[in-house]
Amino acid sequence: MKISIVGTGQLARMLALEGWAMGMEFSFLDTLEASSTCVEGLGPVIRYQAGTQARELYQQLGSPDVITVEKEDVDTRLLTALQEYCFVYPDPSIIHICQHRGRERELLDSIGAPSVAHEKVSSVNELHAAIRRIGLPAILKSCESGYDGQNQWSLETQADVDTFTENVSEFTPSILESRVSFKRELSIILARGVDGRYSVYPLTENFHSKGVLLTSIAPAPNIDALLLSQMDDLVMRFISAWDYVGVLAIECFETDNGLLVNELAPRVHNSRHWTQFGADTNQFQNHLRAISGMTLGQTHARGCVGMVNILGRAGTSDIICHSNSQVHLYNKAPRPGRKLGHVNLLEQDRQRLEQKMNQMLLDIYGESEVKLLKNMQGFFRIPELQHDISQAY
Repeated sequence: MKISIVGTGQLARMLALEGWAMGMEFSFLDTLEASSTCVEGLGPVIRYQAGTQARELYQQLGSPDVITVEKEDVDTRLLTALQEYCFVYPDPSIIHICQHRGRERELLDSIGAPSVAHEKVSSVNELHAAIRRIGLPAILKSCESGYDGQNQWSLETQADVDTFTENVSEFTPSILESRVSFKRELSIILARGVDGRYSVYPLTENFHSKGVLLTSIAPAPNIDALLLSQMDDLVMRFISAWDYVGVLAIECFETDNGLLVNELAPRVHNSRHWTQFGADTNQFQNHLRAISGMTLGQTHARGCVGMVNILGRAGTSDIICHSNSQVHLYNKAPRPGRKLGHVNLLEQDRQRLEQKMNQMLLDIYGESEVKLLKNMQGFFRIPELQHDISQAY
């Protein structure tokens, strides 16, 4: 089977590496300026620009059977045009919703999925009016190009609002969200095939540093029957609303009142990289199974599994290779805050896993960049490590 992936980043890389073992062939489609170092040697890379004809691209891609995506920042009109020649999963209309916070919030409201209080704003006057209704503190997020914490502004006080409005040169359509008090961040990942059957991975607990995912641990600890029921309800709402095919990520906050949906990602997701080492079928294989019409694989966790992202510095195998660990490097040049790789760790004992993850953080980032840890969520519960690594990024 021939599969084309829109995007040339690390997710495309890991999809192709998984698919090669399944006998699949790959090509990649991206813009002229996008780097393709992650997918070098894994298949031809086709470049496009505005005005390129869909038929021409389809032929250059090698006439694939299916086209999929590794990111939301894609030309959905082009994807819709490509549907004339082959299957495109997920459907471009779904990607169109997820690449814009305003449309995404409208979708959540329409299906009754709980989320934080929010309002769309398109001007300074609308921002002031929304703040009067929602209150402070709040977070302002641009509707587009807000990945990994980019284009987001924390508005704690009226002084913050004044500073923002005085310095903004052009107000872009945004979403104002109430600052929610949450216990931790959890993600739901499901895979759904063309036949409508679906499977869900265990809830994963995530910790972010400055808007970028740093660690994940699964299955998330302290999941009670109420949280599982809420997860099942959310999954069914999306399954019922969308004819979705592929892997879908639903990022949530756990609050005193249960789960609130924060963001959606219509693709394989960083918070499920642990499945490469700790699940019966990893997310990349299940995405490929889903879009190619195969039966989905089992999604059970094999034990206690953790993932540590390598951010902003090159990882070396002599530092990060431990027993019961698995290293993935993306072939990227180092840059502050950039995702350069990750390490998956597997243990049968959760405390042992947490200790190894803490040590892994020290191995990757160094003691000199590790500061006193306060008010952190996730697996940072072990008294031996009282550090805050957020200053490393």
